[in-house]
Amino acid sequence: MREKESNLQQLLGIATDVTAAASELFVARQPQTPYWRSKDDRDPVSEVDLEIENLVRAHLSHVVPDIPFVGEETGGQIPEFGRCWVLDPVDGTVNYLEKSPLCGISLGLIEDRRAVLGVVELPFFKETFTGGRGLPALRNGSPINCKIPQSLRDCVVAVGDYSVGSEAHVRNQQKLRLHAHLADRAYRVRMLGSAALDLVWTAAGINGACIALSNNPWDMTAGVAIAEAANVIVTGHDLRPHSVDSKIVVASGSQSVIAEILQESH
Repeated sequence: MREKESNLQQLLGIATDVTAAASELFVARQPQTPYWRSKDDRDPVSEVDLEIENLVRAHLSHVVPDIPFVGEETGGQIPEFGRCWVLDPVDGTVNYLEKSPLCGISLGLIEDRRAVLGVVELPFFKETFTGGRGLPALRNGSPINCKIPQSLRDCVVAVGDYSVGSEAHVRNQQKLRLHAHLADRAYRVRMLGSAALDLVWTAAGINGACIALSNNPWDMTAGVAIAEAANVIVTGHDLRPHSVDSKIVVASGSQSVIAEILQESH
């Protein structure tokens, strides 16, 4: 194993240790219907989001203090070059608050603005997905690999949530056009409410493809790293490999399926 890959394996061990601890909190706190407030119109944040983010930030800052940290709730800055942790402490917060199991913890590592390592915990399914550059994609320690569909008609396609907040009605017009396109062509369309789940289920061959018309790094980084490790092609709007700077995220084991989806994603 090359030096960088060996270092990523060590960082993966650190990441899985802290997300395992965070998962215990995630499960223990959900039945209590934790207090939450709205960040924006229909965009909640729960106290569990903040508790998990503080736990993970404190642990990583102690163990690997030279790597900066960005969290969805407490912020931070992704550097132009070098490494950075990114965390979504509760990916699928609405699902979590409404007692749906379709939610998890997403911790990723960026290097030079590309996803290179990821851990996605789905605590209510008792599943941990891991993967990274030069490392295998694993589900509870067992290898996973994506499907390679022949066409969009063969695909269950997971799509991102509708927008909320300011100007949501404008942004949702693009999503409605895309969903109409997919409804006429895809095997099935699914809106699961968690970007990390969409990506790791694409990595595991449950979805044939997924698309998000946004690219928040805390939502995408871990899932992208795992998906790419499972031989998923992950691109932006311009068919270039996914990065922090991509405008959207499209993922499938098939380049032709990505092209079909992108016909209506602009």
